[in-house]
Amino acid sequence: MKNNYLLLALFFLANPVLAGIQTFTGTARDLNGNFKYTEKYQIELNKKGLADSIKSKYYDENNKLISSIESDYTKHRFIPDSTYIDVRINEKVVTRVQGNKLFLEVTDKDANIKTKTLDITPNMVMGQGFHNYILYHLNNFKTGETRELKFVLESRLDYFNFTFNYLGSDEKNPTLTNYRLDIKSWILKLFADALSVQYDTKKRRLMKFDGLTNVSNKRGKAEHLVITYKYDG
Repeated sequence: MKNNYLLLALFFLANPVLAGIQTFTGTARDLNGNFKYTEKYQIELNKKGLADSIKSKYYDENNKLISSIESDYTKHRFIPDSTYIDVRINEKVVTRVQGNKLFLEVTDKDANIKTKTLDITPNMVMGQGFHNYILYHLNNFKTGETRELKFVLESRLDYFNFTFNYLGSDEKNPTLTNYRLDIKSWILKLFADALSVQYDTKKRRLMKFDGLTNVSNKRGKAEHLVITYKYDG
């Protein structure tokens, strides 16, 4: 019996239970290093280490709330039911998964409402669902591997084709791995660069984001920012 308990203990040490609440903070800066805003996250993780829900709040330099996102992944692993609110301009973006359809609704500052429904396909990802996508495939990527993704930009009420690239481990720290999303549409390339992220593979944590963010500036325009993350506990 003692041997059974020992084996059970060793099993959990080698295979830690990943479920629980994860909290962390991101600091967003522009390409010149100027502070833009702070992100605060609360993620509910299931036993597979994937997010069942993500609550994000964004604060300006005076610690004043500027926007928030609440996402639920219980219907779809990579495409959430979500609500984004920008309190500065009273903009709201709502997404809902309905069977094999994705319902999108955008309400602008003048209370004008636009909607669209998309067919959900196997290679489709939306918003923070990209985080779940990487965590789900974390140990299955091969250096130099590319994948085609349909990335939903909910504020644009549509998806766009991206190429996902696994760039491999960081030279200085092998536990850090790098990934990049390249835009295939030449039209979008006029407005946005590639998006890059870095993960701690051992701790299953997002460490760095580099690219166009979903939080607009005071002029209502998206910005290319670099965001670094610090975890609680």
